[in-house]
Amino acid sequence: MHSAFATGEKHARDPHSGAAALRGDAGPALLDSYPAERRQSPRSPRQRADHLHLQIGAAYDPDAGRGADDFTPARCRALHLGYRYDSDAVIDPQPDLPSHEDVARTLDGAPGSRLPHLWVERHGRRISTLDLVGSRFTLLTGADGDRWIRAAREAGERLGVAVAAHRIGPGAEVADPEGDWQRLAGLDAAGALLVRPDQFVAWRAGAPSDDPAGELERVLARLLARESPAEHGGTA
Repeated sequence: MHSAFATGEKHARDPHSGAAALRGDAGPALLDSYPAERRQSPRSPRQRADHLHLQIGAAYDPDAGRGADDFTPARCRALHLGYRYDSDAVIDPQPDLPSHEDVARTLDGAPGSRLPHLWVERHGRRISTLDLVGSRFTLLTGADGDRWIRAAREAGERLGVAVAAHRIGPGAEVADPEGDWQRLAGLDAAGALLVRPDQFVAWRAGAPSDDPAGELERVLARLLARESPAEHGGTA
């Protein structure tokens, strides 16, 4: 059985199944999103070709005047890295690719896409933004994301779900030496990305509301197919 929102490079191609439901983190309905995402994730050569035709639009098609030359290295990179998920395990997915050639443009922080890579610094070490995502949901914020950081801790405690949170920017635990994080992630300074353990963006948020912990709790509950106490005005 595959792990739900599987983590790490070994499982990045196999993001979704029942482990979270078995652990009690998620409701059984989470399993319904797995078949949809499995169809959208290219695996076999045939699936890759079909995916290229459907989502990238560069498949071999003599009648349309396209041939083998259309399978360029750039398009192959977009196929392997730039595909997007459109399922109940993503909130407000944006399945359309901004570019069929430029992976950097395609990995733009949109819900359903893979988290964009950026070299950052944490505790004096150079790491990737991908390294910040472990075997749990991770909230990555802009430079002014302090309220989201607190909200992640509170929402996680209410639901009994581990949620890591990192602010990226000047004066933060995670430094952004080149100043590119917010642009790459499509965030303003007070915005945030909620990233699944499989390194795909589940939700993108602007400035926090009057109740950011309640907002994030509802988001997590929806992603995990669980009932949120915040919807009933209570706490867990």
